[in-house]
Parts: sequence; structure tokens; C-alpha cells
Amino acid sequence: MTVTGGVNAKVFRAFLQRLLTGMRRKIFLIVDGHPCHTAKLVRRQ
Repeated sequence: MTVTGGVNAKVFRAFLQRLLTGMRRKIFLIVDGHPCHTAKLVRRQ
């Protein structure tokens, strides 16, 4: 996924949705403490 401009919670959530679509195996994703990684939008299920 290529993004022009900054990454915010909305963009990160779209990335996660694309990553998980059709996955049947576990995914280990390592993220840092960037605000978009810990935003309410991302934490909400």
C-alpha cells in the first residue's frame, strides 16, 4: 500500500483492514508508539 502524504489513524486502519482481508494465519505486526498506532479509531474493534 502506497500513501501520498501523511499517515493518520484512518490510513493506518485501512492498511490493517487490507492486511487482514482473507488471512487465515496469525499475523505478528510490530508497531512503534506513533499516535496513529494508538488512536481510538484503531483501538476500536
